[in-house]
Amino acid sequence: MTRSLYVQTKLNEAQGFGAGEFSHEWQLWDEVVLRHSKLMVLGKPGAGKTTLLQYIALNCDEIECQFKLVPIFICLEILADNAKRPDEIDILGYIHNKYCCSNVSEEELKSLLNHGRLLFLLDGLDEVIEEKISSVKSQINHLVDIYSNNRFIVSCRKEFQAYQSKKFAHFRSYLVADFDKTQRDDFIKQWFDEVAVIAQPERSAQANYLIKKLDLPKNQGIRELTDTPLLLHLICLIFQERGDLPSKRVDLYREAIDLLLEKWNQFNERLHIDVVELKKSLRRIAAITFEAGKSYFEEAEISPLIANCSQTLSTTEVLSGLIVKKGWKQYAFSHQTFQEYLTAEEFVNYKGLFRTYGDNFI
Repeated sequence: MTRSLYVQTKLNEAQGFGAGEFSHEWQLWDEVVLRHSKLMVLGKPGAGKTTLLQYIALNCDEIECQFKLVPIFICLEILADNAKRPDEIDILGYIHNKYCCSNVSEEELKSLLNHGRLLFLLDGLDEVIEEKISSVKSQINHLVDIYSNNRFIVSCRKEFQAYQSKKFAHFRSYLVADFDKTQRDDFIKQWFDEVAVIAQPERSAQANYLIKKLDLPKNQGIRELTDTPLLLHLICLIFQERGDLPSKRVDLYREAIDLLLEKWNQFNERLHIDVVELKKSLRRIAAITFEAGKSYFEEAEISPLIANCSQTLSTTEVLSGLIVKKGWKQYAFSHQTFQEYLTAEEFVNYKGLFRTYGDNFI
C-alpha cells in the first residue's frame, strides 16, 4: 500500500493563538516545519495526526535545513502512564531510557540537544489523563525553554482545550486539512486498487460506483464523513462488504465495528467466538476506561471484563483490529472513535434508549 493513501500532508494555519478559525489555504508539511520551530498540529478524530507525525519522522530529511534533523517520536499518553505520579513525568529521562541504552550515548544525545539537531514529535496531548496533563504541559514548556534551538511538534484534538494553554502561546497552530473531493476520490481509487479483496477487473468499477453513490443527494450525511482517512477507509470497507452505503452515521460506526468483529469467524476456523458476547465485553471496557479518562489500559485490569469470552486481549488485538498492543501487556482501542462509540452504545443500551436516541450520535 502506498504511504500517500493514508497520509494527509496538507495543513491549514490558525488565524491566531487559540483561534477557532483557520485559513482556507493549505500548506505542505515540510514548508510549515521549515518555517516554524514550534508547531501545534490539530485535527478531528481520525484526521491522521499520529500518522502525519510518523510520516514526518520518516521523511524529515526532506526539510532543507542547514543540517539533518534527528526525529524523536513520543506518545504522550505512554509517557504519562509510565510515571506513577505527575511529578515523576520527565521527557528527557524517558528519552534517555528509551534511546541511550542501545542507539545513542548520553554524550551524543546532549550534543544533538545543544546543537539544535532534534525534532521532537510529541503525539496525543489530548490522550493524557486529566490528573497528569498539567505536568506534561509543564514538561514540554520546560524542554522548549532550555533547548529552544531544537524543533517541536505537538499533536492534539482540535476540540481539546489544553492546547490553548498559555504554555503553548509561542507555538503556531495548524489544522490537518480535510480531504477535498479530489483527494477523496483518489483515496477511494487507491483503496480499491491496493486493499479491496475483489477481482482486479472489478476494482476500478467498484471505486467509481462508490464515488457516484457518495455524490448522491440522499447520501449527504455519509458524504460529510469522507474528509478523514480513518472514516473513509471504513466507508470503503463497508461498501465492499455490503455493496451499498448505510444511510446514517450511527449505522456506519455500528457496521464498521460489527464488520471487524465478524472477521473473527470468517478467517479463523479453529477459533469460533460469540461476537455478541465479545461486543458486550468491549462495550464494558470502553465505558470503564472512558470514564476513567484513559484509552490505554493494562491487561490485568481489563481481563476480568472479558472473562465470559473465549479469547484474551492479545487474540482480540490480532483478530479484530479494535484493540492494539501499546506495550508489554498494555493495550488500547485502535482509535478513540471506536472507544467513544462503544461507550455511547453501552450507555444507551443500559438506559434502554438506543433506538430513540441512537440516530443523534455524533
